[in-house]
Amino acid sequence: TVTMSSKSSSASSATMLASNSARKGATFYNDDANPLYLRTDGSAATASIGGYTVKIASGAYYELPVGANGGIYQGAITGIWSAAGSSGVSISEST
Repeated sequence: TVTMSSKSSSASSATMLASNSARKGATFYNDDANPLYLRTDGSAATASIGGYTVKIASGAYYELPVGANGGIYQGAITGIWSAAGSSGVSISEST
């Protein structure tokens, strides 16, 4: 099952996906003009070095990687943009 959602861009950290023990995959497409910074440890994301896991440029796509044990991160994922814009992120979560 795939669940689609979206979040509007914001210069404040927000939850992109809540923890989900049934998660089998997730993708993020940044449709905003500003970069999106995702953090995959459940803490609040920041746009500073050490405050994010991956930076997604405008128009770019990110897919959660499969770990060495074949699993995928199932905890909360937060995000923040470098500045609030006029669009946001499209999210697909597979369970």
